[in-house]
Amino acid sequence: MTGAGHVCTAICAGAAALTLMGQDPMSPPGALAVALTVAGSLLPDVDTETSVAGRCLRPVSFTLAALGVAHRTLTHSLMAALSVGAACWWLSSSGLGAYPWWFLGGFLLHLFLDSLSSQGVLWLWPAQRFLGSGPYRYKRGHHGVYRVGSAGEALMVVLFCGVCVILPAVCR
Repeated sequence: MTGAGHVCTAICAGAAALTLMGQDPMSPPGALAVALTVAGSLLPDVDTETSVAGRCLRPVSFTLAALGVAHRTLTHSLMAALSVGAACWWLSSSGLGAYPWWFLGGFLLHLFLDSLSSQGVLWLWPAQRFLGSGPYRYKRGHHGVYRVGSAGEALMVVLFCGVCVILPAVCR
């Protein structure tokens, strides 16, 4: 998914989650939670120097490129998600409350939505090197729901955001 798609879906998901919890997404604490969700949703693409995260965190992006880390490998893996989760747990227990969890939510949302693309996600990276082909691979047999940058992606974003708008109204 493109950066714009990740931003749109993160805003909608964060606002919907806050609304479902009875909180105002437009209040300062709600806006911060949504902003952290958006930031988390952009972070996995730090492995691409041309992405928003890659441009904002250029030293990290440059280092990953210099180490030969390909797009949708390390930063799109279960290992990365667990690492971000551990950091969020530590920050949350250090007095930041629930705010770090919004960041993790955005990160996981990114991985989920990218999993649905034709490229998919290597959830078990780097294990696929040793395990061969299987359901955790993204090239062999993975067709995906949409292609990145296509009209299918735009439709996916609209449908996802539509569900985020309707869900809080239905669940009240």
